[in-house]
Parts: sequence; C-alpha cells; structure tokens
Amino acid sequence: MDDFRVRSKARLDNEISKLFHDLMVSCLDRAEKILRPDTKGQVWNQFRFGILNLGNDKIRQFKDKLPDYSIEFRPSIFSVEYNIDVPVENVVEITFGDDSTANVVFFKLKTNLKSVVDTLKGNLGCGNVLPADDGTKWSFIVEDLFNIFHKLIPYFDNNHNFKGSTLARYEEWKEKVYLLEKGND
Repeated sequence: MDDFRVRSKARLDNEISKLFHDLMVSCLDRAEKILRPDTKGQVWNQFRFGILNLGNDKIRQFKDKLPDYSIEFRPSIFSVEYNIDVPVENVVEITFGDDSTANVVFFKLKTNLKSVVDTLKGNLGCGNVLPADDGTKWSFIVEDLFNIFHKLIPYFDNNHNFKGSTLARYEEWKEKVYLLEKGND
C-alpha cells in the first residue's frame, strides 16, 4: 500500500505544481493585458521575475510540507449517491472476497431489493446483476481488480456506506486489494 500512497502523493504534487504554474501565467497574462507594459523593458522583466519567484517559492513551501501528510488518491467519478434510509447491513448481505495466492478479488452484494443492485450497477458502471436461485433475491457482483480498485472502492469510500463490523471487514479487504493492485504495476 505504501507504493499506492507514494504515487498518490506524487500525483497531488504534480497537480498542485501545475495549478501554481497556471496561476502565475494567468496573472502575468492579465497584468500584460490590463497594464500594457513594455514587455521588452527592464521594469516588466523585474515584475515578471518577482511574480514567478513568489509562485515558485510557494511551490517549494508546499513540497516541504507534503511529507507530513498521508495521501490517498480517490477519484470522484460518481455523480449520484447511493443512499437508503436504513443501514446497509439491514438490507443486504455483503461478501468481500479475495484469494491472494491467485491474485483474485471480488465483491458481492445480495439483497431482495432489485432497485439497490440496479442503482449500484448504474452508479458504478461495472459489475453484473444476477437473480438468485430462489428468485427472491438479487446479486450484484464485481470480479475484476481494475473496476474494484478504480470504481468500487472510491465509490464506497466517498459515500461512507459501511458501519460497524461491515466497515472493519471492508477496510481489511481494501488493504488486500491495494496489495494486489501494487503487484500489478
């Protein structure tokens, strides 16, 4: 998991640096359009140097503070939240599966509410909805590491769907997914 967090930190560093650079260029562009300076003159070059120097100092200060933080990248890719009025544990049966020796992970949710599995599949854009053998329940299954890592985990982390013992099982399973993902670089 450290590798995932290192990459997350590097990603944040890169994104923040780009934002600072864009800000500096935008400020200089705005000043040039409003003030209409002699861009070949010494005063403009000193002004430009001062703006760029201040911005680069702030980037360096940000980079100095970055090691003090533990960062995990979680893309915000779902616009519709998965909300129900009762705790998830009372509506669904959840299985977090893994076989580390075979590099296999899966997530399975079983419920008698077809709307829950349809909503989840629609929000995630992955997985399969299958009727249970007895016809009274429905299953939602995601079996590939890519969709689990890039869609399912960010979705559940953003929406805080689990509590109690299910949350503990989810967190333990998520760590195993991170280890498998790390091995697939």
